[in-house]
Amino acid sequence: MPPHRNLDRLIGTAIVDRAFRASLLESPLSAAEGFDLSSDELDILRSASADTLEDLATHVHAWITNAPTPRRAVPPRWMSEDYHLVRVAV
Repeated sequence: MPPHRNLDRLIGTAIVDRAFRASLLESPLSAAEGFDLSSDELDILRSASADTLEDLATHVHAWITNAPTPRRAVPPRWMSEDYHLVRVAV
């Protein structure tokens, strides 16, 4: 699944559904229920404090474009200390 797909769906729903948009701007966390957002996504909605959908979308977009990439469960071999020691010793 693409990153932030559910957040995209939430914004898309707000674009086409006037009542949902009003609910999202009034109480973002309540409106977001059922969209299965991550805790980081919920935090960005909580911190948005937007009066318009454009303001909210701008805030979300800025966060998405600066969001860190997911960490790998196991770092690649070249990041290990042993690898660097071997490379230096060669």
